[in-house]
Amino acid sequence: KQGFRIEQFGRNFFRIEAAPTWLTPDRSETFIRDFVDLIRQRESSFKNHEVLWEAVAQLAVKGSYRRNDSLSEAAAQNLARELLRCDKPHTTPFGKPTFTETSWNELSRRLGDDE
Repeated sequence: KQGFRIEQFGRNFFRIEAAPTWLTPDRSETFIRDFVDLIRQRESSFKNHEVLWEAVAQLAVKGSYRRNDSLSEAAAQNLARELLRCDKPHTTPFGKPTFTETSWNELSRRLGDDE
């Protein structure tokens, strides 16, 4: 459902056949390894699917865009579009706000526009 396709490949081996578009191929293996480790550590709490996908979201954020990364205008617009398609676009998986609303009056005050 989330874009992963993982198949068993021999005894105790698995092959990642497909990953979601938000996960680059060079990060797929690390992501899956981190996810398996997380499941091993918190196995009993993952009986609830919401908790499980919350863990996936938190791992997805780890290693994603950072403040000092350069981002083209097209990439920024695409990122905003994808954010607004989320079920809960107002906060990150860690509970931090993803955006704020500012009134014209507040914007004018902050920019020092006296008119």
